[in-house]
Amino acid sequence: MQSILIAVAVALCSGSTVWTLDSAASVFSQEEVAHTTPAPIHHEPGRSVADCALKCEQPIVKFCSAFAFVPEKKLCLLSEIPTADFAPVAPGELVYRKLMAKRIVQINGREFQVIQHRSKGELSFARSWTEYENGFGDDTDFWIGLRKIHELTGSSPKLLRVEAVTWSDEL
Repeated sequence: MQSILIAVAVALCSGSTVWTLDSAASVFSQEEVAHTTPAPIHHEPGRSVADCALKCEQPIVKFCSAFAFVPEKKLCLLSEIPTADFAPVAPGELVYRKLMAKRIVQINGREFQVIQHRSKGELSFARSWTEYENGFGDDTDFWIGLRKIHELTGSSPKLLRVEAVTWSDEL
């Protein structure tokens, strides 16, 4: 697997709007995914892979989990679906997929992997079966995906801890 770390401290000028990103650091992977998903793709002008990574971090698109750069057209293609299929619009181009940070919590000396988290309530969980298989979201609101859950639980017995918390943070 080949990964790149995009860490930028840049000011981009667009007309009278100035976008600044002081310390965005995300890891994007060029790893092939087993199953891609037809997904809506947002188009933005771009100058480079780094520029597209920056756009993926900015609130241009509500959520961005994957992108591709088309150098001939100077175009960034952005999608909120981590397994988005860019081949129809960018055949042969590298696709960069955001790697979500593992959310591990420790409770009573035991480590638990968080498989779903919702805190902002902005991300719609009304999704297709394929999206539930592959996972979706960002580092705040996410579902890690049935395939990932299978990887975590398939080899040996595990303990499942379920915490249901209301929007007002009550158990």
